[in-house]
Amino acid sequence: MVFKIDDVSGTKKLKWLQTTTDLGFKCDAPIFIDRIKSDSLEIARKLQEEGKAEFPCHALSYYELMGFKFGYGPYGKKEVATRYDRMRKFYARNKLRIPKVLQCHWGEIGMQESKQMIKLGMKYILGYFVPDDAKHSCLDWKPKPYGRVDLFYDYSPHDPEFICFDCTIRGPHLDFLESLTVYAGHSDKNEIEAIIKRGTEQIIWGLSNGFFGHLVTHEQKISVIEDQDWEGILRAIKRNIEKFNPKFVLHEQIAAYIESRMCSRLKSLNIIESEFVAEFEGNTRSSIYLATAKGEEETCVDFVPIGKFENRVKVKEKIEKISSR
Repeated sequence: MVFKIDDVSGTKKLKWLQTTTDLGFKCDAPIFIDRIKSDSLEIARKLQEEGKAEFPCHALSYYELMGFKFGYGPYGKKEVATRYDRMRKFYARNKLRIPKVLQCHWGEIGMQESKQMIKLGMKYILGYFVPDDAKHSCLDWKPKPYGRVDLFYDYSPHDPEFICFDCTIRGPHLDFLESLTVYAGHSDKNEIEAIIKRGTEQIIWGLSNGFFGHLVTHEQKISVIEDQDWEGILRAIKRNIEKFNPKFVLHEQIAAYIESRMCSRLKSLNIIESEFVAEFEGNTRSSIYLATAKGEEETCVDFVPIGKFENRVKVKEKIEKISSR
């Protein structure tokens, strides 16, 4: 699972993010590069170096996107190139690595961005918007494998060089803090128990669908929660998902795993006495796993490592060994 916190500008010197990663969560924190506070960048560098968080460019600022004029349409080639040049200089100046997963503010992507992404080695897009589609447009893309935009992974319909993916509950509860904090008068108090419940449900929705858990919110909503309450919320959510034995990862790791899944397949699976034998074929970019489950709730209890491979691999595992882990 991964924790995504959008609209990051460096509130509280990222103390809330330090707390989150200290508790074991891996975080993607898309930033506004023209707004992020300088006193938070040292923490950002430290967390990125430790592999605990990534800081993709969300936009220049709230209404200044990278490749798209908010709500209207895509920028031209020259304007996009200028904005991406500003982005490259920002990351170089602040000694941050540019993540390989594009996470656009408002989801709007300009067609001209693909050329800039290729230059940066970016090949993954988080979200279902196709290039040059405005947020208010009618989206007609039905991505694989289910033809739905809340749970999918597929090649971009405009350029198969890019892989798009997402696992996010759509609607008013996309953000697990929405309407449950005092931010902008959404509630007369921070509703701690309701926040824990919704956050837990959001993660379990992805995990129980056999995909990845995705906890999503925005920095400005975290900013109105007291530090001790924020820590308590995260501890409670983590306890509530323990039965799924989740692996805490970043979007980039998820994306590489998805690509590995798309470029390989389970050729055969046989049970021979007390042992199962699985054969895979294809090529993977990262180590992959077989997830085992038991009980009516299909709660994941273990991961059997398959590893990273080329062409084909065969794995044997004792069933008793899996059950006793």
